[in-house]
Amino acid sequence: MKQLKSITVLLSAGILSAFILLLSCSKSTSTPTPASTTSTNTGCGDGILCADVNGTVPGNIHFIADAYPGKLSNTPYKSGSYCQLIRNSGSFVQFVIEGENASSQELFNLAIFTTSSLKTGVAYTSTTPMSTGTPSLNFHKFDPTPLVDYVWSTNYSTGHTGTITLTKYDTAANLASGTFNFTGDETSVNTTGDHSTITVTNGSFTNLIIQRF
Repeated sequence: MKQLKSITVLLSAGILSAFILLLSCSKSTSTPTPASTTSTNTGCGDGILCADVNGTVPGNIHFIADAYPGKLSNTPYKSGSYCQLIRNSGSFVQFVIEGENASSQELFNLAIFTTSSLKTGVAYTSTTPMSTGTPSLNFHKFDPTPLVDYVWSTNYSTGHTGTITLTKYDTAANLASGTFNFTGDETSVNTTGDHSTITVTNGSFTNLIIQRF
């Protein structure tokens, strides 16, 4: 899969560097700590991220990500559903949730930026511009002909918000579950000269493996 385009957002210097790392973390050369638990694919259940997407582009989709691990042609990039716990410096942490469907060329990229411990039952709500402790929620649709990476984000403009709620955060078993929803604005002007929007509902991820960087 082609490398994701950067999303241009107005952020403070500290959050900007973290956001750039988020968008490139799938290509990270760091070696993750092996998870102690292997999740299994039982449809939109254990080891899977899924959601309903509604919009003119990409249309109305019931998205179901692949299970992790899987590999695309440009290895060592891995597709599927998983989480990444990334500690940048001191207490600043990114918690990234990704779910990709390799065949449909679609990807969810969600993240929480925080300087405190992650908590279950807390609705992490996005803001524009981003600030520490708020999430970034993004949906990508890749069109190989012509080569276009459509990106809808909560970070592009005001009025497009979302939440991520962790329902399980098990650091011993390295597993995380939760729910999410958001409205996203397309981050680049499309061929009609406007910014299309999408609505994501019924988002969930169950017992995703947590990688540690």
